[in-house]
Amino acid sequence: MNRLHEIVEVIQSLVYPFSEPEKHELLDWHERISILTSLNELLNHTASEYALGVTEPVQDAQMTLEAAKVFLSNFKDFELRTKAILFDVCDYQPLIDYAKVDNATIKDEQVFKIFSGVVSVEKLAISTCSLAITRYKLPIHTLIELVNIIRDECLHLLSLSRLIGVNPMEGGWITAKRQPAWEQMLKCQSALEHVILEHCLFEGEGSFSASYTIYLAEKMNFPASAVSVVKRIASEENRHATLGFYLASLLAHNDHQRHTATVKALELIREIEPIDNSNEIKLHKQTIAEQVLREFARTGNWIQAVRSINDYAEQAEQGIIA
Repeated sequence: MNRLHEIVEVIQSLVYPFSEPEKHELLDWHERISILTSLNELLNHTASEYALGVTEPVQDAQMTLEAAKVFLSNFKDFELRTKAILFDVCDYQPLIDYAKVDNATIKDEQVFKIFSGVVSVEKLAISTCSLAITRYKLPIHTLIELVNIIRDECLHLLSLSRLIGVNPMEGGWITAKRQPAWEQMLKCQSALEHVILEHCLFEGEGSFSASYTIYLAEKMNFPASAVSVVKRIASEENRHATLGFYLASLLAHNDHQRHTATVKALELIREIEPIDNSNEIKLHKQTIAEQVLREFARTGNWIQAVRSINDYAEQAEQGIIA
């Protein structure tokens, strides 16, 4: 086994518990993702030394977190750029780029109301990416991008929960409110369906919501620390949505596959989220996510999809929902 595949297997071991959240306590989620982030940097560096490869699905992953740390320590010749950013030797605090948010920084009820529901979304996103990494055969660079998204969601989970002073594990890992979405992800039959449902649709709506929250935060005079976190998260959620179309373009072998996976993903999301004509904001983000996806399914033009997502995010930041 070459070095590339060794790193892939360790990464799969690290995310495996998130892919079966009902079987694991996940109390080590923060440390686990910190180690995962460094391993992903190592994978990205190592992948440049090999021909393009793919991952294999895993049935079970036995490696412990301690064993993963030992594995990483064996690469002493490789200096990790993330070390100074993501690691605090006392308490794993990847918050440097998030305004160093402290516990319960914000007491504002409006901030709490908006952010409290998002905490559970971040945990769901970590598990959906982990599910794809362990369940499907993926190009190595698709794996790298999915781990990058897990890193982002970890940062969102930490910063939001500390900002409003809630326990990140409140309600369990997959909360009752997010269980329907998780069950739909489990119904996906291919990596392409998975990416379209999670990143093009769920994250497509999320990109608009996060950008619109910037508008709300400034309009409602949120504290500066809250606005800072909102802007950073919005930028990353926008990246996740646009990555969805890029990854879908890599995973779709032909027009028929792309169209079929789109139809299936739309069926899955509408089973739990019917079009909501009673809520202007919800209706708008549902409509634009579906519209961009259908155009991508028709043309296969992921670059145009990226442009559309970026345009809609910019409009949302300005409060434009027409």
